[in-house]
Amino acid sequence: MATETARWPRIAPVDTVFAVMPLAAVRDIAARPDCVDLLEAAHILAHEEARRLAAFRFPKRGLEWLGGRLVAKAALLEFLDTDAEPASLIIENDGHGRPLAANSDASPAPLAISITHSGDFAAALAAPRPCGLDVQE
Repeated sequence: MATETARWPRIAPVDTVFAVMPLAAVRDIAARPDCVDLLEAAHILAHEEARRLAAFRFPKRGLEWLGGRLVAKAALLEFLDTDAEPASLIIENDGHGRPLAANSDASPAPLAISITHSGDFAAALAAPRPCGLDVQE
């Protein structure tokens, strides 16, 4: 009599990229008075993103937003396996406030991304389907 052993279902590989960065890596640039212009001129932020960064009234919130956007762009560039300029990947928010990579030359279709920041770190996921990430200090 043969016995069956329980097996885990086979899981297909998922094309998901995770990226994390310390906020200290961008603290000095975020504190500069010319930060917004510098990031736009260096093709790191698109014009719309640079204007959004400039609108933050509290430096801590601007730092968290910038760290989240930069790490999300790093994850997206890795996911897409491209050397496109970061500014070509515009990160917008949907009607519920969730970030998504808008259509661009580097990304022909919207991609799901999740951004989180807590304490001294920002992290992001990039995936072809809805995803979620949350870190807490």
